This record gives sequence, C-alpha cells and structure tokens, in this order.
Amino acid sequence: MFAKIKYKNVCNLGYDIIKKYLPYICKYKELHRGYPGDLTEEQWILILDKIIFAFVFQIYSDRNERTKLEKKLIKELILDKYGDVREFLLESPDPLFIPEGDYFVLNNYGWKQDEEKYFYYLEFHKQSQEGLELFGKYLLSLWI
Repeated sequence: MFAKIKYKNVCNLGYDIIKKYLPYICKYKELHRGYPGDLTEEQWILILDKIIFAFVFQIYSDRNERTKLEKKLIKELILDKYGDVREFLLESPDPLFIPEGDYFVLNNYGWKQDEEKYFYYLEFHKQSQEGLELFGKYLLSLWI
C-alpha cells in the first residue's frame, strides 16, 4: 500500500525535484573526492556544472527563484553575462512549448522578441536539456 500522497505534491514532480536537490548537487560538487572511472576529474566537474546549469535554468525560466542560492546562481550564470533573456516571453500569447512527435519543442510562432535574447534562451534551453540528460545518466555516480 502506498502512503497517502496528495495531487499537489506530485503535479510538478520533476520541477520539485530540481528545486529540492539543487543545493545538494552544489554541495556535492564542492565536496566530491572522486569521479566515475570512465571520466577524468575535469570532465566530471564539467558534467556537474552542466547539471547545475540545467537545474538553475529550469528555476529561472519558471520565474520561481526563491532561495538565496537560487538567486545567486541565476545572477552568476545568466543575468550577469546575458541580462534577463526571458523578457521576450512576456510578449507571447501562445504556449511556450508545443508537441512535436514524442517531444515538446519551444514554440516561437508569432513572438515579438529581442533576437539576441531569444537566441540565448534557445541555447540555454538546449544546454539545460543536455544537463538533465547527464543528471539521469550519472545519478548513481553522485556519491562521495
């Protein structure tokens, strides 16, 4: 028998996992003592950075930065370098993602946008997807 779990606790489970585990991944990166045998330490650090960026971008794109750590990382990884690239989203009357085959893709139809910010947003979205895939691939390697 499963514990009684309310709908609100699972309606956006992936996002909730990201919010909960971002601080743990950051701390792991700081404290790690090794890395998977098929990688060098430099490759492992790069993978951890990509995972952290993926988590940060998901929080950023949802406009839901709440903790000091989230705000700090968003500032360092995105805002200080590129400005607020999600500004173009405010002009869109259409859904952000539309179905395409088995996946959802970014919908850019009819947007008024700052082309440079739009480009960065798309690039960050791709990087985020890569980081989330790496998180899945290396989840069981996150131990000290």
